[in-house]
Amino acid sequence: MRGVTAVLTLLAALVTVCGGAVADGNSNQYFIALRLPQVDLVPRYIAASPTPTDGQSSPFAACDGNTYYLTSSDAAAVSLALASDATVQLQMAPQGVAPQNSSALCLVQASP
Repeated sequence: MRGVTAVLTLLAALVTVCGGAVADGNSNQYFIALRLPQVDLVPRYIAASPTPTDGQSSPFAACDGNTYYLTSSDAAAVSLALASDATVQLQMAPQGVAPQNSSALCLVQASP
């Protein structure tokens, strides 16, 4: 459990919660939700842009067949979550809706 806690501490330090969400042409915003069920009671959310921006230029190939763009530190957090067998999913919400109220689009990876 100590190793999982260390990973989550690092993950928490890397994750930018909700900042920088960019809407698509339909006024939807996208998030990557990260959660290690044995440790996290609620997911951590990372803003994902459907197009590259100055701040979000690291590509992430999502489970819906599209590429979303993250900040470099958020991309590192997603990579760490995937390597740590965390549950990772793509979520969507109308512009202005909080990430915790977003809907799951698809599951990138389920935690064992």
